[in-house]
Amino acid sequence: MAVYRKMLGGSDFVSYTDDPFSFLRLFGLNFYLLKMGLLGMLMAYREMWLRAQGWEP
Repeated sequence: MAVYRKMLGGSDFVSYTDDPFSFLRLFGLNFYLLKMGLLGMLMAYREMWLRAQGWEP
């Protein structure tokens, strides 16, 4: 498993065996951002569905 990062010099990928701290930090950040995007999308779909059912805030 590897995480992509754009660097000025060196490798473009970080693997757990090469640098565990950076890998976990970048993986955690990417996972957090994906999770927040998914939750925001679900909330928007929920509101659209409720409005289609006739509920007004």
